[in-house]
Amino acid sequence: MLSTVVHNVNKVIGRFTNLLLIIMTLAVFAQVISRFLLEHPLAWSEELARYLMIWITFLGASLAIEKKAHPMIEIFAGFLPGRTRQVVQVIALLVSSVFYSLLIYFGSQFAVRSFGQLTPAMGLPIGYVYLIIPISGVLLLISSFAEIEKIIKRGKLI
Repeated sequence: MLSTVVHNVNKVIGRFTNLLLIIMTLAVFAQVISRFLLEHPLAWSEELARYLMIWITFLGASLAIEKKAHPMIEIFAGFLPGRTRQVVQVIALLVSSVFYSLLIYFGSQFAVRSFGQLTPAMGLPIGYVYLIIPISGVLLLISSFAEIEKIIKRGKLI
């Protein structure tokens, strides 16, 4: 049940991440054209590209859980026999969930406190950039629980 919801949310996140990547590419392209052809660099394009890269990275982390693309857990667990592997995967996801909870808690505080500070070139509140920290924490936490649900159902650990 939860894994179906996460899968559908990840489809939307994947499309959104692709859109951010396109915008980032266009911003970098505009910077190159502006700097080298027009000899007048854009102040905002590099900043926008940097902040979009931060969002893309944090959103991609939650997509990686469903695709099993976090290498250490998969490599380490791959050497273990069936049931032991499943238990280790669940433990790793639970430990990771503690970290994701900390991301949510401290990331929220950090983002809220940062809304008074403006970005140098675009003049936007930097809190919008930092909002991705608790957002990704929530997405990572939910994705972890969905993976735990899949492991338990597949391996009948309970």
